[in-house]
Amino acid sequence: MKKKKNNTNKKSDINFKTILFMLVIFIVVAATIAGVTYSYFNASDNTVDNPISGNTGNASLDLTVSLISTNATGKLIPLDNSVEDLTTAALGYNNPGNTFNSTYACLDKDGYPSCQIYQISVTNSSTVVAVVNGGVTSLTGTNTPNVACAVMATNASVTSNSSCVGSNTLASNVTFGIGETKTYYVMVYINNLNQSQGDRGSFGGVVEFSARDGKVTATFNS
Repeated sequence: MKKKKNNTNKKSDINFKTILFMLVIFIVVAATIAGVTYSYFNASDNTVDNPISGNTGNASLDLTVSLISTNATGKLIPLDNSVEDLTTAALGYNNPGNTFNSTYACLDKDGYPSCQIYQISVTNSSTVVAVVNGGVTSLTGTNTPNVACAVMATNASVTSNSSCVGSNTLASNVTFGIGETKTYYVMVYINNLNQSQGDRGSFGGVVEFSARDGKVTATFNS
C-alpha cells in the first residue's frame, strides 16, 4: 500500500491493487449545532483519502472522490431544495459568471457555506470494456433527518432535486471503454424546513460503483 498525504488539496493518494471486492475511503465532516432556530454542520474539517483502485470481477476500477467546494468552510446553513436554489448555491451567490468557481461555490450572499460539492471520478483501468452501475447507496445519520444530497448535472448546476440516494443514481448500465474515465458530481446540504430544525448529530453516506461481480466503495461520514 502506498499513501501520499496532501493537506493543501485535502486529499491523499492510496494505490491498492488486489482482487478485493470492497475498498473504502473516508470523507470526515465534523457535525455540530449552532443557534436555536436552525441547525448547522461544521464542514471545516473535510479530508479525503484517494484514489482507490481495485479489481471488480474481470474489470478493474479506480475510484477518486474530491471535495471541490474548498472555499465553503465553516458551518453549513440550511438550504431550500428547489432546483433554482440548489443551482444558485452550487455557483455561489456572488459568482459573476455561470461556471464553477471554487472561490464562490456553495457560499451564500453573506459568505456563509450552504453546501458541499464532491467530484467523483471512476476509471476503467482494466483491459476489457466494463458495464458499470453506481450511486450514493445510503445517506443516514443520528439526529440528522434533514441532511440531503442531489446529483448534479455539472459541477455548477442541478437539474433535479430528487435525492441522490440509490444504487444507480450516478451510473446505470454505463459502458466504460478501456482506460475511460467518467466524472460525476454530488451536492450534500441541509434541507431547509423554514422552521425550527433539530439536526445536530452525525451522518454518513456510501458511494458505490460495481462492474460484473465486484464493487468499489467510498464512505463519507461525520
